[in-house]
Amino acid sequence: MREDASHHAGGLMNISSRWLYLPLMIAILLMLPRLCSAEFGFFDDASVLIKSQQLIRGDWNQLLEPGSGRFRPFYWLYPTIIYRLAHLRSGWFFAGNLLLLIGTTAGIMILSTRLTDSRFIGFWSGIFFVL
Repeated sequence: MREDASHHAGGLMNISSRWLYLPLMIAILLMLPRLCSAEFGFFDDASVLIKSQQLIRGDWNQLLEPGSGRFRPFYWLYPTIIYRLAHLRSGWFFAGNLLLLIGTTAGIMILSTRLTDSRFIGFWSGIFFVL
């Protein structure tokens, strides 16, 4: 079993296990306003819903963005799956976004901790990502 390199540095470099949850808690706090007042209509919610409906109907050309020359299948398939499961229930849509944010933050923290063998760096990677 590997020991954490930050354990040997002592002081500020010694991040306890409970502090490692702080970036994930910040992610939840950032999404709380959207979850408490879950309504569509901000930013590009309408375009996401329209594209999701088109993909569900089988119009796979929506994955190609001819005006921009981009092909982003996961960018459009994720909200389409959420829409397919929850329909127009915006609370579920934003709960799915919260899970995606938490999962991505945790993944970045785990990856950076393993690459550097330092919980300190993993912690700060999570903080910088989520903020």
